[in-house]
Amino acid sequence: MSFLRSAVAILCISTFAFVSCSKDDEKPDNQINRTELIGKVWRTYSYEIKLDDKAYTVLVDSPKNKTTNYPILYQDWTFSENGTVTAKDEEGDEETSTWSLANNKLSIDYSIEDTELKVEAPISIEGNLLKYKLADNVDLNKKEDSFTASESLAALYLLQATLRDQLPVSQNTKRMSLTIIYKAK
Repeated sequence: MSFLRSAVAILCISTFAFVSCSKDDEKPDNQINRTELIGKVWRTYSYEIKLDDKAYTVLVDSPKNKTTNYPILYQDWTFSENGTVTAKDEEGDEETSTWSLANNKLSIDYSIEDTELKVEAPISIEGNLLKYKLADNVDLNKKEDSFTASESLAALYLLQATLRDQLPVSQNTKRMSLTIIYKAK
């Protein structure tokens, strides 16, 4: 009888361990695969900006702001299987960087004005839209040198959008969020 109890106990424990392990190995439904990025050209479509509690959408393909005459240039991103991404702007200038994807976070090694930045930000893909969340509820009152690479890059994009669309950024603005939306061409 004790042999039978031991055998049943081992069988129950083995079944539980097998079921627990198999669930851990499954890919979550919303996990992005590298192949979803590769083979498409992703064009900057819009910025979703949140300043304190007010949300703004800045369309990139819209014409220059008539008041400021300041454009927002689009970029086309092309991801390659070999781990490079090429960014090409509407003026034809190209820059190649390296990229990786893990746990729905896209990492890109940028080179901006001779400064190297490794930016890691969460992404999501919804249909033909790629959402790149550069900054989430960033404290704009903290010292500039304490910004992460993605927060610094988000601040540059915010400045560009502010110059063009005269967004109400002031010394009283405390928090910022920025998601860049790319559309597959």
